[in-house]
Amino acid sequence: MNEVELRVPLGLGESLQNTVYRQGSHEYVAFGLVSYATLCGRDTLLLRRVLPLLEGEYRKDAGHGATWGGIAMVPIIEDAMREELGIVIFHAHLHVGLPTLSDDDCVSANRLLPMFQQRVPTRPHGSIVLSRTHANGIILMPGKPQFQTPIAIRWYGAAICNWSASEGSMIQSAAPIFQRQALVVGGPGQEILRHTKVAVVGLGGGGSHVVQQLGYIGIGEIIVIDPDRVDRTNLHRVVGMTWLDVWLKRRKVEVMHRIVSPSFPTGRVIGLKSE
Repeated sequence: MNEVELRVPLGLGESLQNTVYRQGSHEYVAFGLVSYATLCGRDTLLLRRVLPLLEGEYRKDAGHGATWGGIAMVPIIEDAMREELGIVIFHAHLHVGLPTLSDDDCVSANRLLPMFQQRVPTRPHGSIVLSRTHANGIILMPGKPQFQTPIAIRWYGAAICNWSASEGSMIQSAAPIFQRQALVVGGPGQEILRHTKVAVVGLGGGGSHVVQQLGYIGIGEIIVIDPDRVDRTNLHRVVGMTWLDVWLKRRKVEVMHRIVSPSFPTGRVIGLKSE
């Protein structure tokens, strides 16, 4: 079966996570209303609204993570029918790694998803469990009696993050020095930068600044190419250069190595020079 992708727009992801990751005496669930399209041959769901349950709508049941009365779903089902949207049940397992639906989750899905399909037969319905790094679950597609899996989730926020039902898809954490930047480029984006190799030819007023900035963003390997040694005319142009470099007639590639490598241990500078 093809993988189904759920896209979570900016703003809704925070609301969803605040609900299902909430700490309390029981698990918390959120109902999502979703639209549906086929994009590039892939079944794609778009989260439109997040509808949490009120605390008083949960039932106390020591044997289950979260239970609620059927009447609590009535307004959710009515909204789905009126807006012609699918219904997806979300909850979370608070660990890192691939989550799985429990036996209780499967029982609930087998009972609720066909009921949702009867009310809104033209839209997909599902049950999704989130961990801290992955997503998993089942989807009942329109006109199909069998559940479909796996499920990928794409979060749109300060960065675009992709979660999949695969251990190999775990998003790696950025090194502490780049954590703020990872809010923009995402964990996967920072990993791409860490494995990127860039060559800079010429280490004067332009090239030396480029090398410094490449180090700042976490490029994994910077190859610097310049045969020259520094002199006093370079002092106002070459980043990181000092009078000691002039007196010792250091090579420009050595200066670049000094200003980048000690401060950014996740990368390295390789100097290519000729006599």
